[in-house]
Amino acid sequence: MKPSRSCLAVLVSSVLALTALVVPAWASVGAETPLVMGPLEPVATATPGEQFDTPAVVSDEAGTATAVWAGAHQMLTAHRNPGGRWSAPTAIPCPSGWTACAGYKAQLAVDAMGNLTAAWSTEGNGPLVASAPSGGSWGAAVAVGDGCVDEVQLAVARKGAAMVVWSLACTEADWEPQGVVAVFRPQAQGAWRKPVSLAGGALSPDVAMDALGRAVVVYSNEGDFMARRFLPGHGWSRARRIGDGSPGAACVAMGPHGHALAMSQGDKGAYRWIQVREMSRTGGWGDIVRVSRPLRASAIPVGCVVDAAGTRTIAWVRDDTALVTARKPVGRRWVRTSLGTAVDFFYYWQQRPNALVTNRHLDTMLAIGARMWLRPRAGGWSRPASITPGAADVVMNAAVLPRGAGLYLWLDSTSILAQRVYPG
Repeated sequence: MKPSRSCLAVLVSSVLALTALVVPAWASVGAETPLVMGPLEPVATATPGEQFDTPAVVSDEAGTATAVWAGAHQMLTAHRNPGGRWSAPTAIPCPSGWTACAGYKAQLAVDAMGNLTAAWSTEGNGPLVASAPSGGSWGAAVAVGDGCVDEVQLAVARKGAAMVVWSLACTEADWEPQGVVAVFRPQAQGAWRKPVSLAGGALSPDVAMDALGRAVVVYSNEGDFMARRFLPGHGWSRARRIGDGSPGAACVAMGPHGHALAMSQGDKGAYRWIQVREMSRTGGWGDIVRVSRPLRASAIPVGCVVDAAGTRTIAWVRDDTALVTARKPVGRRWVRTSLGTAVDFFYYWQQRPNALVTNRHLDTMLAIGARMWLRPRAGGWSRPASITPGAADVVMNAAVLPRGAGLYLWLDSTSILAQRVYPG
């Protein structure tokens, strides 16, 4: 029997009552500023039989870009000074006594002084981390945990404090979430503390830090979206439920003064939506705010950032193809913008690349699939630009250079390439 309109109204009303609802205003569909593509820049070429992993890339405040990726036996790195070319790749030394230390899904971050920190997963040997002082050489990698790990995430504060989080999980054949673990480093080039178990049976962690090294970790635990706050010198708060927790669909970001933004997918039956929750600098969490309407379609977070001015930006994919962003300056409401269609998004989401990034000049870049967008401080989103035609099966990582330029790296079958983009 076909349901009556009154029954449908009751159903929709019950769905809308699940969380606090704020329907953002819609902006125009993208902007009209074109992007100018710079020349292709070769970064590395694999030797016969060698297979690279997805490269991670960052830019320091002077515009020097650094990339890290996995080679056959070690993690490799290269850098590019402003106006120069990419250096020849060099290997990050393995821990003492190790003959190989290459991993996968490298994470890379830089502090305000230009000190670099990298972290990556390994098969059965825990996460590894390595660091390099500004303008200096990489030190030997250090194991900061053990066992089967996945989903390694890294955050670094402006003065060099750092945190690495990961989930305990073995191979896909016998994969079961066993918990989320975190480890803290109080200063750049300093020693890492002992790892701390944050939750058993949890998965899909993410971590963010403010300028003073205060951190927030979010994760999914049996359908709940959970958060724990870390204060240097005081330790961890109790776990707090802040929403629903679909595995693999969570994000957290922090501004420089301690405000945090957590983003997740809400769901009820066949309905999906994007929701956020904000934490004040004193640690109190506000109400859940729904940023998209409940639809019978997927809603998968892509990324979230809080820039130096406190402006929140999030991005997600709706119905597996439509790319949407929302932006909220301090004291304003959320405004959504549709950016069009993403390319084979599910594959790229599995890789968890740095899809949404910002810099201290308040410029933002979004890169997903084979397309990217820039949002300069004083403007709206650009038109999308695409990398080399035919290079669809790639995974990109992005960084925002000073003065509103973007940089992205991608991996094809045999090489790593870089390209810069500029507002037209």
